[in-house]
Amino acid sequence: MTITIKNKITEYLHSVDPVTKRRRPFGITLDKVTLLKRSMQVTIVIVMIDGQLPSLYLQSPLCQTELTGEDLGSNCVRVLESFGLKRTALKEQLTGCAVDGAYINLKIEKHLCRKLGMREKWLTVSWDSVHLLELAINDAKKQSKFSWLQRFIKTCGTLMKKYSYGKQYEHLLGADELFEEQILQPKQFHVTRFVQSELRVYETVLRDWTTLYYLQEQDCVMNSLAGGDVSARTRRNIDTEYEAGDRDNFSYKHDDIKSVDFVCKLIGLNDIYNILVRASMSVQQVNKYAWEHDDSIRYLQKCLNEYSKLLEQLDLNKKCEEEESVDSLGPTIDDDCDIQEEDDEETRVRVMPSAKYIEQYYQDLVKCEFKQRPIIRRPGDYDIEDPTTHTRKKLIELCQQLVETIATRFREIPSIFILMKYRLDASRLYDQVISTGKQTMIDYGRVELHGLIDYTLLNSEHTQIDGNAIQDQYSEWKRRVLREIKDKETMDILTTNGELITSKEMKTFYTSRDLSDGIIDFLYFHSLMVLKIRTEAICESAASILKGHIHGNRSLNHDSLDSEVMLHWNAPPLHLADSFIKHSLDDYFSSQKEKNWLFSKKSDQYQIWKLISPDSIVLNRLRKKTSTKITRVNR
Repeated sequence: MTITIKNKITEYLHSVDPVTKRRRPFGITLDKVTLLKRSMQVTIVIVMIDGQLPSLYLQSPLCQTELTGEDLGSNCVRVLESFGLKRTALKEQLTGCAVDGAYINLKIEKHLCRKLGMREKWLTVSWDSVHLLELAINDAKKQSKFSWLQRFIKTCGTLMKKYSYGKQYEHLLGADELFEEQILQPKQFHVTRFVQSELRVYETVLRDWTTLYYLQEQDCVMNSLAGGDVSARTRRNIDTEYEAGDRDNFSYKHDDIKSVDFVCKLIGLNDIYNILVRASMSVQQVNKYAWEHDDSIRYLQKCLNEYSKLLEQLDLNKKCEEEESVDSLGPTIDDDCDIQEEDDEETRVRVMPSAKYIEQYYQDLVKCEFKQRPIIRRPGDYDIEDPTTHTRKKLIELCQQLVETIATRFREIPSIFILMKYRLDASRLYDQVISTGKQTMIDYGRVELHGLIDYTLLNSEHTQIDGNAIQDQYSEWKRRVLREIKDKETMDILTTNGELITSKEMKTFYTSRDLSDGIIDFLYFHSLMVLKIRTEAICESAASILKGHIHGNRSLNHDSLDSEVMLHWNAPPLHLADSFIKHSLDDYFSSQKEKNWLFSKKSDQYQIWKLISPDSIVLNRLRKKTSTKITRVNR
């Protein structure tokens, strides 16, 4: 089966696009992963199918030598050549690359372009947006004025570790039954994971706070030592914690979770990290055009600013119209930003989580209560009417610093992505020409298009384009886009919550002959630009699949491991796999003349039933669903 799927991918990469009549361009993303004490390089290509950007797993070759930029570049070229892509073809088809900071520091762009004979400006090796966001968050956390955040992380980590195993874990489960509420399993921080990992810890502490509060009351250190209900190792650990408590500001204290300061930080960080996680998930999507990353980052900064303003507005003078129940929430950041939630994963994740926690619990915190439990003030807050004042100032400062560090990390964006947004974005075309009327259809994108054409002609020696034809067809493309939008039924399909989605609009052009006829030069040029990708996070998913195929009871060599992952990633789902399985069997039994394969199953009475029988309601339902990535590759 691996040979069959590899042949299918090879055939696809060498085929001519039926719309553009040109060989298909693609982008590539790379990442290193270490498994079973061996380093390998995950190699994935991003292609365009009907205006969408699915991914194809190629290979994860072993890194036999030292990890230098030259060696990693050679590994990448060998993988591409193993799929029959000669260097002359790569010069024409390879248009973009996305990697993390380690590859950037190893000058992968220089080494890769040198081996392929390409210009660095054309390949446009991008620093993955997700990693840039993580670096920006770490830049803020490392500053000395946010040492309180490091202490808070240490407290939550110690608390989760304490109840993760042994007798304390049994106590946690017992308390869960006592309160008759569902709790979350204790989570741990992961240094190498994205910001989602940190949010999961905060969510767990917040969700389990009532149970943890009860356990902390029952599990007083003095009572534990006197009662003798802990192990010797636990006694030593507790004794070490409290001996270091006076001199170590990062040590864990059992009364921390009962303080207003801790609870307010916990609530605020849940809100802030929910905003950060939504932005991180947005830029992790592989089916996202390059300029949409910048839109997501700008929206993230806007939501952080709105949240800091909300924290400033919370005070004792805030008028409460009525006592709100737990399920009733006030105005949120989303209301202020006038953004509605979008569930379509093809679109940019525009909505950020509301500030419901801080708004919902603010009045209780002022009264030193949380979830119907009393909480205590800090020693320095007894003379302040609002005990959350100091903590809210810290959270405001954190939001402001995050906005600054994010702006710094995303400051050096290749100008080509900005040109794409002002020329290729159908959503912006609709906004500027129809919604606001700031530009005419003729003037929109004309200057930026000329800049993109000049960029391509100057830096790509092997990609042949007709600049004059592209300019003429661009005007026709704009007319067709606006004509499609005027149709109400079409507009409902192309929009999500009233916002035009560019990828949906472009899908209609790549799938409709009426829309694509006469503008194939422009559509080819569009695919060249869009495949200058900016996300490497898809490689993290491949690394997780690699780990999932390694089990302690299995003996896998590298070749079989790589083959399993290739099938896992690229093969069609079972209910769509009839054609793929038949081709695989034909290839395997190549010496057999008649190859009429019958897929069947046995009932309890050993009766044969065809799986394609109309009696199978589940399979009939599944066959109605399509998979863009796989069905196109199988053609």
